[in-house]
This record gives sequence, C-alpha cells and structure tokens, in this order.
Amino acid sequence: MGNLIEFVSGKEVPSRARTSSESGDDNLVVFQPKPSGTDLRGAEECYISGAAMINSNRDKAIEAFRKCLELDPGHARAKIELGNHSYYCTEYGPAEQFYLQAANDDPKLISAHYNLGLLYTSLFRNQDAITSLLKVLELSPDHADAHYSLGFLYDRIQDKSKAVRHMLIYVRLTNRQDPFYFSAKEIIRNSLPEGVVILETRKPGA
Repeated sequence: MGNLIEFVSGKEVPSRARTSSESGDDNLVVFQPKPSGTDLRGAEECYISGAAMINSNRDKAIEAFRKCLELDPGHARAKIELGNHSYYCTEYGPAEQFYLQAANDDPKLISAHYNLGLLYTSLFRNQDAITSLLKVLELSPDHADAHYSLGFLYDRIQDKSKAVRHMLIYVRLTNRQDPFYFSAKEIIRNSLPEGVVILETRKPGA
C-alpha cells in the first residue's frame, strides 16, 4: 500500500498505513492451530497473489485477499490488507473491525496495532490511538513511525514532555530524508521552554 498523508487543521497526521511486511511482521509470525477444513496452502497462495497485484490491479488483489479468508478465516495478514483497503476508501468502521480481528488472531502482528493507531488518530480517538501505538512499542521499541505518531498525538493533547520525548527518539532513529523529520523537529522546538536547546544525538549511521 502506498503512503497516505492526511491534513487536519493544517497539521500532518501520520497516516501511513502499513502492510504486514512493511512493519516487520514477517519476523513475528505466530503459528496457531487452525480449524479443520481450512486450506492453509491455498490461502497463502491467494495472499501472495493479492500482495503481488495490489499496486497494479487493486480490484483483483482485494478479490484474492477475500478468497484467502474464505480458505483460512484466521489469516491475519489478509485482514490487514482488507483493513487498509477499507481505510483508503474511508470506510472506517470496517477498517477498524479488520484490524481488530487481525490483532486478535495474531497479537504480535505489529501492523494490526500500528494501523489501528493511525485509524484512531485520524478519527481523533486520541486515547485509543495512544494505547494501540504503545502496544507497537512493546513489540518493537525502535519503531520510528510509532514514536512519531505518539509524539504527534501527545502534542495534539498538549502533553508536551511526552511529545518531545517521542519526537527525540524518532529523530535519533531516522534522518533528514524521512518525510516527517522536519515536522518532528518543529514540534520539538515549539514544545520546549524558551531558551532551552537540546544537543542532538544520532543513532550510528543515521
């Protein structure tokens, strides 16, 4: 899925919905017993087919993800893709349900919690968004986008100290080429008391 940046009150909302592979979920696959009658191999073939077509033929890709769930109703990554599709179509209720089901099927699936956080951010459900994004950091403490999103949310609710803390971590983990780098630096500057300067430390190689 591509990146999506929404603008609310003139400020960028971090709304980069992630596929399971983009969020590093491939290293956290949890194998759980499946009900009898599921076709795991066929479902995975449908998922792979859909993932290969998502940028060239979205309609066919969505058909493949739906077929995947027919063969394996617990395929969490297919639910992420269908949730992403619903999100981009501004069908927020179905998107939330797909993400919640994916998180229930595989609690370690980072993209389920991350995308829930972005969805709740866009809906101004701030506390729900914070809860989902903190879950991401439990699973992946150096998840830069989750730190940015939390910094954005804490800035939105005027919790400046937490906003600065997460934005500083984000800046340390990324570099000037990241699309939200300078937005993060602006939030840090605007949140600090007058006259306070933070000497920047960077992650090696960043």
